[in-house]
Amino acid sequence: MKKQYLLKDCRRVLENLWLTRSLSKRQLKVLQKKKPAKESHFIAKLHLTRLLSLFYGGLSAAALKKIIGKATQTKTIFGKAILSFLERRLDMVLYRSHFVTSLAEARQLISHGFVEINGKPVTISSYTLQYGDVFSLNLPSRTFQSFEARAEKANLLPRRSSHLEVNYKVGAGVFLFTPQQVDFPFQMTLTQLAKLAR
Repeated sequence: MKKQYLLKDCRRVLENLWLTRSLSKRQLKVLQKKKPAKESHFIAKLHLTRLLSLFYGGLSAAALKKIIGKATQTKTIFGKAILSFLERRLDMVLYRSHFVTSLAEARQLISHGFVEINGKPVTISSYTLQYGDVFSLNLPSRTFQSFEARAEKANLLPRRSSHLEVNYKVGAGVFLFTPQQVDFPFQMTLTQLAKLAR
């Protein structure tokens, strides 16, 4: 999830991703020109994968394909399975717990070996957490206070995800359960996600 979407991101997905401002008349004309008259199944699927990739920090097509393959093998509803795999990724959990301000920052911390799962260092950002896993940051203690201060300043603490239990004083958290719903900045439903399986 990017901190700020650019106009080129809006052009890629043919939607206004800015929640706080509207597009100018010229920008709207550009988006309307690019929209196809008739949307085929391929175009709809491509649109969904671009939106998911953009929302989850620029996931590659190969990573999304792998997640879709895993989701089709599960017995749960396909849309919920995809959200489960995406939200259980280590980089996404760090972002949702407000230890980092962007997914790029989360991936950097993970790749440098500052993140531990159940006391063992993990350097793979796509690592999938299980229920009850404890994630912690192996950083100086003064850094944790700055996380809490930054989160309070940005007014993020009240909106922290309910599926995580986070302690900013020790820089650790517990993954409790998979969220049942994700607030996307664009229109996305579980039935739309089901198109990716076909």
